[in-house]
Amino acid sequence: MKIKTLFLALFLSLAPSIVQAEMKHRVWYMPDGTVRITIPADSACSKNESQASCEKRIFEETGNEIPELKAVLSSGDYEDIDPVLKPDRADREYWRGSKATGIRIDAAAKNAGNQERLKRQADKQSAKDKLKTLGLTDSEIESLLER
Repeated sequence: MKIKTLFLALFLSLAPSIVQAEMKHRVWYMPDGTVRITIPADSACSKNESQASCEKRIFEETGNEIPELKAVLSSGDYEDIDPVLKPDRADREYWRGSKATGIRIDAAAKNAGNQERLKRQADKQSAKDKLKTLGLTDSEIESLLER
C-alpha cells in the first residue's frame, strides 16, 4: 500500500510537467552573425494567459526593451523554435547563424578557442617545470600560479 501511495504521489507531482508543453524559444539572428536566444520562464505567464499569448508578449517585450534586438524585431531576423531543435549549450559561445541557415557551430572559432586553451595549459606546465628546478614544492608552485 505504501508503495502504491508513493508512486501515486510521484506521478501527481510529475504530471503537470509531462502534460504542459515546453515554451518555444526565440532565436534572434544578430547583424554580426551571432545569435541570441530568449527562453521564457513558465512563471512569467499569468494564470489566465494562454501559452501562445504569453510567448508572444514575452518576445515582444524583450525585443522592445533591448536596443540591439529592437532592430532585429523590425527586420524579422528571428524565429521561434521548439526547444529540442536548439543545439547543445556546451558550444553556445560559438553559435552563429541567420534566418536562412539556422543555428550552426562556428568550427573555426571553436578550434581557435581550443588551441588557445591548450597553449595556456602548456605554458602553465612549462612554468611549473621551471619553478621545480628552483626547488619550490608543488604546493608553493600551485599557490604562485593561482594568483
